[in-house]
Amino acid sequence: MFGRMCSLAGLVLVLCFALAYAQSSQDKSAVEEETAEANVVTPTLTVETVVASGVEERQPVGEGDSFDTEVGRVYLWTSVTGAEDSTSIRHIWYLDTLQVQEIELPVKNSPWRTWSYKTIEPTMAGAWRVEVIGPSGAPLAEETFTITEAGTEGN
Repeated sequence: MFGRMCSLAGLVLVLCFALAYAQSSQDKSAVEEETAEANVVTPTLTVETVVASGVEERQPVGEGDSFDTEVGRVYLWTSVTGAEDSTSIRHIWYLDTLQVQEIELPVKNSPWRTWSYKTIEPTMAGAWRVEVIGPSGAPLAEETFTITEAGTEGN
């Protein structure tokens, strides 16, 4: 009987070691997966932005920080570098604190030039802001400018 108990105790001990080894292997795999995820390099996008009254031959023209309501359109031109794959950015336009437009713009290479515009109506005088948002949702840049009523000083 003593021999049978020793065999049973030995079997229990072997099973305990096997379970501990299996758990250790699972923990090691989880740590390796977390480490691999942490080592993934995400490309860093950098942007250059210009507020302008036009875009010609893919370059901003009429650069400024104040326009009057007769400008017609105001453009946010953006040069993006650092994109390794096709991705996108967003331009979010605000008049004072009110969001008035959101545009998703493709970025297909690096460097890449893109732009959006807002048509300016006579009632749209005020403080303007355009945020440039990256693919992850992080802000990349912000530009501010003023639209004044046509015929007022400062234009």
